[in-house]
Amino acid sequence: MQQSDDKKTRLAYLMEKCESGGLDSLPESESAELFLALASGSNDSRELLNNLTENNGSSFFGLSRATLTKSGANEAAAFLIDRFPDISARILTAANRSEINKLDLTTAAGQNYYLENLIKSQYAGIKRERAFLLLFNSKARIICMKFMGSGTNDNLVVNIPKICSICSELPARYCVIAHNHPSGIAVPSRSDCISTLQLYRALKVIGVILVDHYIVTSTECRSIRETFDYLARNNENYEMTRDK
Repeated sequence: MQQSDDKKTRLAYLMEKCESGGLDSLPESESAELFLALASGSNDSRELLNNLTENNGSSFFGLSRATLTKSGANEAAAFLIDRFPDISARILTAANRSEINKLDLTTAAGQNYYLENLIKSQYAGIKRERAFLLLFNSKARIICMKFMGSGTNDNLVVNIPKICSICSELPARYCVIAHNHPSGIAVPSRSDCISTLQLYRALKVIGVILVDHYIVTSTECRSIRETFDYLARNNENYEMTRDK
């Protein structure tokens, strides 16, 4: 298939290879080349890719917008590549949203592949801790998706009064929250567990069910409820997933 390079553009060859075998079929150098070519509108981006990697001594993926432009990428390509995590998150959100609206959030089965993927997609490229709020109405339809502010790279405070206020204004029936651990360790801290229970109790007063609290890393989306087996060990936490 390499011989086809003589008869077609390099971009067409990479697109065909990606389409037939998926992005995973391309080595990192070729996938980076494809991204650069599509972003810059070039039929062959090998020279630019070589310039980027030689000047920075690292993988193309993860380079900053400033580094991209300094090494020869045009402004439009640098902007698109820099914002690609956000773009991916938007696409994944749209893809998963219709499936999320079919879930029964009153059962453990409601916390499944689609919900976790939807939450994980929001954290693409985010390096500081951020709390994410996902609210549903009484028919389990999404009515709110928003970040609730940023913390440091290893600390975040859940704003319980603000979350309760938003839930009351909409109004919401079910609540899911998440926050990320940039460290890459998806183990809830003691403060994570305490804040989860405090939020559950506060929301229960206004008639809102806290379905779960997820800890997100680049590779995981872990449920606090499942991690510590709340259903078996604590009667109040049992109510977190079984209230009607």
